[in-house]
Amino acid sequence: PLAPRVSGLDGLRLAVLDNTKWNAGDLLRRTTARLTADIDFAAVNLYSKESFSKVAGDALIAEIAAANDVVVTAIGD
Repeated sequence: PLAPRVSGLDGLRLAVLDNTKWNAGDLLRRTTARLTADIDFAAVNLYSKESFSKVAGDALIAEIAAANDVVVTAIGD
């Protein structure tokens, strides 16, 4: 099920999930810089998938869900 929509982002913990696609890292770095310029996140946590051709493992998803409130990911093709 979808998580309930948050009313604001200040004070939340942001997860940034890099899928390891060629340009995804650059896109995510730029996006994170723009977001953190305007939003006061409690934390910004960076994660990477093992490979862009594989789904994120259950352990990684559980770790992200337990330690964060919102997630940003991207495909940078």
